[in-house]
Formats: sequence, C-alpha cells, structure tokens
Amino acid sequence: MGESHSSSIGVKPQLTLYGEDERFSTKYWTLYGRHVYTSPDETWTLTSLISHYTYEINPETLFKNSFSGYQNAYKYALSQTNSLQETLAFEPAAGCPALLGFTYQENSVLPYTADLGHEFDTTKSASSQGFVYSGSTIPVDFYSLNYSNTGAFARIQTREIGNATLSLGIRYDDSTLYGETWNPRAGLVWKPGGDDRTVVKVLYGEAYLAPSPFYTNKNFGSFISTNTNSTGYYSDFFHVPNSDLDPETIQSIEGSLRSFGHALRLSFNPYYNKIRNLIQDVITGPGTFHGVPVAEIEMAENRGTMETYGATLRADSVLRAARWSFESWAAYTYSAGRLAGNAIPFNALHSVQAGVSVLRGRWAITPKLFYRSYSRDQDGASVPPFTVEDLYVRYAVSGPGKAGLTAYLELKNIFDKRYYNAAYGGGADHLAGAPQDPREVSAGITYKF
Repeated sequence: MGESHSSSIGVKPQLTLYGEDERFSTKYWTLYGRHVYTSPDETWTLTSLISHYTYEINPETLFKNSFSGYQNAYKYALSQTNSLQETLAFEPAAGCPALLGFTYQENSVLPYTADLGHEFDTTKSASSQGFVYSGSTIPVDFYSLNYSNTGAFARIQTREIGNATLSLGIRYDDSTLYGETWNPRAGLVWKPGGDDRTVVKVLYGEAYLAPSPFYTNKNFGSFISTNTNSTGYYSDFFHVPNSDLDPETIQSIEGSLRSFGHALRLSFNPYYNKIRNLIQDVITGPGTFHGVPVAEIEMAENRGTMETYGATLRADSVLRAARWSFESWAAYTYSAGRLAGNAIPFNALHSVQAGVSVLRGRWAITPKLFYRSYSRDQDGASVPPFTVEDLYVRYAVSGPGKAGLTAYLELKNIFDKRYYNAAYGGGADHLAGAPQDPREVSAGITYKF
C-alpha cells in the first residue's frame, strides 16, 4: 500500500506554503503465512504464523515551513521486521482450555532522519551522500539499528464455578535493546442468572511499550554561523537523541456489565489505566551538540506518570408498531485523567452519541447526533464544545434479501456547523483549533442481483 498527503497541514494558513512538492509519502507491504495443525485425536492444535513487514517513508517526503526556515527539509526512514509465532492450544483438564506460545522477531531500522537538504538516494549509503545539518558543514548523524525480541506466553481458563469463569495469563519478553519484562493478566466472567441475559466481566492486565527508534534516535535542528566561539557555529534549538529510554508500562483494569431485556439492551463499561515511565519531549537546558553551543536542548525522556479513567453507558432499544419500526441508541462517555499532574490534552470530559432508525416499508430514515464538551491542546488552550447532526435516508426498490435497486442520501453536519478539534504541535504557526469538515452531501445507488 502507498499513501501520500500534503505535509502543509494543521498549521496557520497565512504562514504555510501549499505546493505540489510539499508531500508526506509512505509505502508498506506485508507477506503473511499461517498454518494450523490438529492432532489426529483432536486433543491439541498448533498454529504457526510467519510474516515479513516493510515500512518506508519515501525519499520525496518534503517539509517547507517555519520550522525549516522555509528551506527544503527532506525526510527518510526504513523499517523491516521478520516475525515467527507458535501457539499450542489444548485442554490439560476437561473444560479448561489453555494456550502456550512463543514469539521471535528481528528488526532492522534506519530511523526517521534529521532535515535533509536533498532527497535521500536509497541506492547509496547514507554517509556517502554529503548530507549536512542546515546552516553548517557538520555531517548529519544516521543510525542503523538491528535488534531482536523474544517472547513466551501462557493462558488458562478454569471451569465454570458458580456461573463464573476465571482466566489467568502471563507473558515474558526479552529485547536485545530494552531487556526483560513480565506482564500478567487476569479475567473474570460472571453470569448471575446462568444465561447470557446478564453478563459481568472484570479484566486486569499489565503491558509495556518499548520506545521506538523514532524517539530514541530522533534529531533535528539547525546551526547559524558566528565568530563568537571556536566552532564557528551556534544554535538556538536542537532536538538530540536519547538511546537510554526505558519502556513505558501500563496497569489496566476494566469492567463490563451487559444486560438484555425485552426490546432493550444496556451496557456499562468503566476503565482505569496508570502509565509509568512516560516518554515526553522535554527541554533539558542549554548544552552542546557536536561541540556546538545550543541555547535550548530538547530530548525524549521518561518523565512522570499518567492516569486515565472513565466509563461509557449505552442503551439500545427496538420498538415495533404496525408497519413502523424504531431502532434507537444513545451512549454517554465520561473520560478524564491526569498527565504529570495536569489535565490530559486532546481529551473531552463528556461526549454523547444518539440516533434512531425509523423504518417503514422500503424507507429507512436515520438522524444522528454527536456532542463533545470542550477540550484542550498540549499548550492548555481551550477548544469550544460542539454538537453535530447527521442524516441518512435509504429507499429500497426491492424487499429485504431480494435482488433489486437501493438508493441512499447522506448528509453530514446538516446545519453546516463550524467546529474544531485540538490541534497538535507548537510554535508560531500552531493552530489553536483545527477546523473540521463543513456540510457534506453524498448519494449513491446499489444493485443487488
């Protein structure tokens, strides 16, 4: 798959260049194989998975904005991963399914580069192409990473005891870059009435996220000529690599209550997460890079913790009267938390989704509504709340399940509401709010035969 889009997005239009060459372009492909072997007596099954994955930021990727001083800033990255997984499923005792697994992964990465003055030539070595940091004759740093990950996991589920089942699992991982981790998990499923009309679930798990090469090896900035020091250069800002990052870790607990009644289904899903060793870009103060004085050094570091918690309450109902049918739903979500002692950015405390499908004969009409409370960007700037309404209309010439023609009309943001989401990034061209789509009308027909 290949994809390309403008690199001049999410920033103030008056400070932005919109040209055909300013593009962010990627491609990736996957080779995947799966084999399942079941023993002759069907008491165990072995599943084998093998895959190769390649991801590339294409050399023509180009930024030209205030961060690059409106000079050409090309980017490149390449990642290749080969992986193998073996999973053995069996029952050590009747009614107690179990899983044992093994994984192995090899990775080869050329991480996301600094700003390059011309396109990267994939047929040549990085060091032979004469790349230098902007404003200097200092060669650009390139990194070549090769590392492997080995893992093993086990999971077992107990028999039903008092309308409840318990599952326990553990996973071990060992990375040649980040060392060892152990991550347990557990789950409880309870059916108070002994059937599926009411189901309660409680799940607990721990996991980790290893720092990607994008964080450990990212470096960018520019130099300015000067006569005030022996190097002949200085810099106002530089983001420098940090290969000593530790993995982020998370502890998570979530619940689920689902209940079916006559023409009504209710569900309630609370959750709580705590993340430690958070990776954040921080200013560490003045310093040097390649021996050159830098006024502000920035790097990724493990700083602080983050907590997230909330819940979603949803109701679905069906009402039928004569030739009319009403299928309605409504959901309310509360989402909150703290990031290093502050409110989480890019998050809305309250959101509501609701709608109803009215069906009669060949017609189906579905109005929908979405409300989101205010949110904040990474600088703490507030983005106003909004409500958006949509409408979907369908007319089927033929009856359900029969051959024939179906036509539809869809209106998104019916009242052409101007609304915004919190925008990522900082600096002079940062948007306090990123504008979202205005009214959109689409129509189509399908023919089934």
